[in-house]
Amino acid sequence: MQNDWPNKQTSKRVQCLIEGRVGPLRQLVDPTPLSGALQVAVIQAISLASDGGLDEESVTMSLLGGMQATVSWFADLFEEAATPAFKWARYSKNSSESTGEASTGADFAFIIHFSDDAARAAIFQAKRSKNERNLSIHQISPARAGKHPQPQILRLRDYGLSHLPSNATPENLHWVHYCGYMKSSFFCRPLAALTDLLLEYEARSEEIDLELDAFRSNLATNENIGREMLAEAKRLWATQEERAVDRSVPIIELAHLLALGAVTPWGTPVGGWLTLENEEAITAFRDTASDVMTVAEATAGHSPDMANNPNATAASSNQFLSVVEHLNQQAYAPSNSHPQSNDVSAHARPSPLRR
Repeated sequence: MQNDWPNKQTSKRVQCLIEGRVGPLRQLVDPTPLSGALQVAVIQAISLASDGGLDEESVTMSLLGGMQATVSWFADLFEEAATPAFKWARYSKNSSESTGEASTGADFAFIIHFSDDAARAAIFQAKRSKNERNLSIHQISPARAGKHPQPQILRLRDYGLSHLPSNATPENLHWVHYCGYMKSSFFCRPLAALTDLLLEYEARSEEIDLELDAFRSNLATNENIGREMLAEAKRLWATQEERAVDRSVPIIELAHLLALGAVTPWGTPVGGWLTLENEEAITAFRDTASDVMTVAEATAGHSPDMANNPNATAASSNQFLSVVEHLNQQAYAPSNSHPQSNDVSAHARPSPLRR
């Protein structure tokens, strides 16, 4: 990665676009087209979420959909200098096996590619913050993959550690984040900063699992076992319901976390992100994550003469060509009359528009 990237001219253009869309934004690092696009998407998602009408899943979908739109927009505007790209895929949330949010505790993963064999990744669990002081993270996930119903935070821990060497500890999970949203804020706290809270949950986990074993052995076999086990687990874990993440301690806004991941030169350590140092590691992370959560991927963009150029195709207006052609071919005006359902004209092809 070149030391002069992003160059001042590109960063200035990006900043002007950000200010024109959402207003003045103080930057931690000089923005690139990708970081600017992601920041605009986050700010727009915050605006939607602040109305209070969206649940956690809807907020995640609006965020990722916004990223798709803004990255495509910036890619068109910076095609001559740096072309970011973005794509995302959604898993089946209804799975009852070892896949899905219930088995991992995560909403979505984000991968930023710098080349075919260099990327950063992070995992996020969105939570609505009920007040400005703290974020309640207590939630019991249903039974999955041979596990009793258990706190979501323990599932997040287990999934994060599964991507690290066997000697890793929760202190290494700086890239697994709770992402709280509230009016004017989308803030992140990593599991690495919640080790005391994790210890509290771990201390009770073995005892409660034994109680759930006993409870299960006394249940008759019926279709309500899953619901009854979940209800009992919620009762046993009820003492943890008031445990929350204190928002007064240092946090980082999602917009800034994404910007740091997108802009920090490859090879420079950056907190909040897992380093994927070869193509095999990238593929393994993507394949594993895509089985259990929504995965979003972005290409960081690059200076024109960068030697290690990613192969990912940047978004451009050409990607819409087939859609536009189809719409042009189907440009028919609706009839002014409203035929009855038994009128053959109701199924006839209307006349094309005249120019």
